[in-house]
Amino acid sequence: MKQEDITLEQAEKYFGFIYKITNTKTGQFYIGKKNFKTSTTIKLTLEQRKELNTRKHSIIKIKESDWRNYYGSCVGLTEDIKALGEESFEREVLCLCMTQRDLTYQEVKHQFQYNVLEDKNSYNLNILGKFWKGGI
Repeated sequence: MKQEDITLEQAEKYFGFIYKITNTKTGQFYIGKKNFKTSTTIKLTLEQRKELNTRKHSIIKIKESDWRNYYGSCVGLTEDIKALGEESFEREVLCLCMTQRDLTYQEVKHQFQYNVLEDKNSYNLNILGKFWKGGI
């Protein structure tokens, strides 16, 4: 499924997705994960706490993330996107995930399946920040 084909209902139902971005000119690819929503902790002033009638010092605000036009955070990938343009890249959704735990598991699973640390066409430099390309 293409990233553009994800519906709003799916974005509401699922926690996030695993994606693959492929450079159509070179064949290089990147495997990553993205949440549909982000949360921000907002510190409340004394006036706000009184207004909301709460003793809590902060609240968590949840909003939609930038998942619709997200192209990853990998430096090499983002540099190539700037140089070649978004039209030179294909975004594919590998799976949708219900929880944060499943999202992390599926990302690692797909990164190992695609052999991102040993494949020279992979933009991925590490897995979970624990396994590094060339560090075997």
